[in-house]
Amino acid sequence: MKIVVVAKLKAKEEKFDDLKKYLADKIPEALGFDGCHVAHASTDKKEKTITLYEIWNSKDQHIKYVSWRKEQGVHDTISEMLLERTFSYQDFLI
Repeated sequence: MKIVVVAKLKAKEEKFDDLKKYLADKIPEALGFDGCHVAHASTDKKEKTITLYEIWNSKDQHIKYVSWRKEQGVHDTISEMLLERTFSYQDFLI
């Protein structure tokens, strides 16, 4: 069963533009990872947040993707630009 991953990233005020640029470069790479169907992002300039929306074949495939990103240092780079992060797995409906 497909799953939806939703992450909300609240950037540090001075890092919002840097985070947008960084993610615009990195997010398309997810589509090349086994099991990823959709990877999109939206921004809220006022709140300095970025919402990621991804559809994966399974939670296990997404977890492998996150591990790969951590090995590359991407996770740490993003974390340095954030005030907070929320993350959820949801069942895909349509």
